[in-house]
Amino acid sequence: MQLSTRARRAIAAARTALSMQPDLPVANDALQYAFVSKGMRDEHLALQREHIARDPELVAAFEQGLSEANYEGAIRSIADLRAARLRKIRRHPGHRELLGLRPGRRHREAVSQRRRLRQGH
Repeated sequence: MQLSTRARRAIAAARTALSMQPDLPVANDALQYAFVSKGMRDEHLALQREHIARDPELVAAFEQGLSEANYEGAIRSIADLRAARLRKIRRHPGHRELLGLRPGRRHREAVSQRRRLRQGH
């Protein structure tokens, strides 16, 4: 597969960033986007396997989806499981704070402190 220079550079930059900081979300997202947009399914699956390796439930869903419907099945199975987990969290009374949808106590304290500083207190 012939990749454009831009795609090769994006993949190289993302891999370099991940080698320096393995859990860097923006680099991981860039790498996944490059793989998907360029049709590099094997590389994308390998990256997915690496990211879900510590979660046996995700690994099982991934493998089952892969065996049943190849690439699409694996990706769909992971998405379905994550969506189910999200629905479960949303039933939790403090789900908005857990999901970052509503500011938590620390955020509210920081906002209050900034207001007091602006007002000269």
